[in-house]
Amino acid sequence: MVTTPLLLLLQVAHAEDPTVRVGGFVEGYYAWNLNQPTNHVTALRGFDDRHNSLTLSLASAHVAVVDDVARGTIALQTGTVPAALFATEPTGAGAFAATGARELSVVREAWGGATLARGVTLDAGVFLSPVGFDGAAAKDNRFWSLSNLGVGLPFYLTGVRVAAPLGENTTLTGGVFNGWNRIVDDNEGKTVGLWVDHQLPEGARLHALYIGGAEGAGDRPWRHTVDLWADLPVGPASLLIAGTAGQERREGGPARFAAAQLAVNVPVTESWGLGARGDVFYEVGSDDALGAIFWPTSLLGEVTVGATHQLAPGVIVRLEARHDRALDPVFFADDPVSPTETQQTTFTLGLSSSFEAIARQALSEPQ
Repeated sequence: MVTTPLLLLLQVAHAEDPTVRVGGFVEGYYAWNLNQPTNHVTALRGFDDRHNSLTLSLASAHVAVVDDVARGTIALQTGTVPAALFATEPTGAGAFAATGARELSVVREAWGGATLARGVTLDAGVFLSPVGFDGAAAKDNRFWSLSNLGVGLPFYLTGVRVAAPLGENTTLTGGVFNGWNRIVDDNEGKTVGLWVDHQLPEGARLHALYIGGAEGAGDRPWRHTVDLWADLPVGPASLLIAGTAGQERREGGPARFAAAQLAVNVPVTESWGLGARGDVFYEVGSDDALGAIFWPTSLLGEVTVGATHQLAPGVIVRLEARHDRALDPVFFADDPVSPTETQQTTFTLGLSSSFEAIARQALSEPQ
């Protein structure tokens, strides 16, 4: 699947007057956990999970090419984020080379496609996931840390997608994929998704999605997930309301989950902004050996407050305080092996620097 986008990008780059965008970003942080875990792990936090360590979380470079018909994007990455994202990729040996997390984690995006009649687009490859509001890169989010919804939901999908405009401000997209966070599939089924995005004239954005399929190795039941969010302007502020729910029926009974998030961000000056967020994630696992889907506890919540400062175009600094609480002891402190705490509080300072440039003219210049 990865070679197809590469070939399409090469073909588009030789088309007449293509638009070529190149860019990249680097993100890193320092965090302090008041529990002072001896293993330096801030548990259940996705990507800001290192205590008392200067951490390169994500560095990425990309090229995107589009003309009247063909289009595509390739983005490569490194850091602790892709190492965590691809940890669940299945390991397999082929006739020539093995594949696994180490080999696949360099790919952030790799897809190519075409614009067909009436604005319909067809793409194939590895995509950033449309499930949930949060993404893996801090620059694309409104807080440095991810909500619990963001950590639990998938970050990338591999397969084929088709998008069609439904009027001026609405897009309907559907696709068939290998599964949640899978470049290499590890079961006989496929995951299907259908979602709609709508933007109101005043700037509000609405998103509704269903995704379902077998997730995990072997003969697994279907996991059904519904994801909804609304990004609403309220005067100068923005209000995010998000929720997700789903279930997976297993031999020991159904595993169900439901989560909700509420966040507000307010600009204070042209370069400073403040934000507050809270979310809660409830999960009931089945009694079979597969256990719960997401967490080692049935109830997990967090409250976050943060400040964002734009140092320069593309360069942001974020200072964040966050408190996590769970129904069971799932957070680390003095014991480096077994979690003993039901809560943790962290302070994080993060820096994200990004750039993007249009390189179309460079392609047409004589060598």
